[in-house]
Amino acid sequence: DFGSHQPARPERHPEYNVIYGPNQYPSNQMKRLVDEYQKQMLLLSSELCAALNRALHLPPGTIAEMLGHEPYICMKVANYPSHAQICGEFPRAQWGCGPHKDYMIWGMLLQGPSSEQVLQVQNNVGQWIG
Repeated sequence: DFGSHQPARPERHPEYNVIYGPNQYPSNQMKRLVDEYQKQMLLLSSELCAALNRALHLPPGTIAEMLGHEPYICMKVANYPSHAQICGEFPRAQWGCGPHKDYMIWGMLLQGPSSEQVLQVQNNVGQWIG
């Protein structure tokens, strides 16, 4: 996982300050890739906020103001193989991420070029769709 790259906050109150701190990268190349990706996602997020303002007929900047001036980035780098890739090797239940709720306003995902949709979301009637 990679978060907003910033110095650690020595104060522990409020308790959520423990999530802030410098990222640990396995290589300089990974640092460059993550930094650039986060930069591009922040730009996209800003554009989405502006579009949401327009769609809801709100004054410019309303959504961004509600979200605060210090965005927190939570970036997970994960590869979930499709069922076809692991068939016969491991039970399907051993792979992936169990049902959970994401806490952010935007979830931006890069789905691989697979004919089998690996990522699924649950709709409002409880069905899992991909």
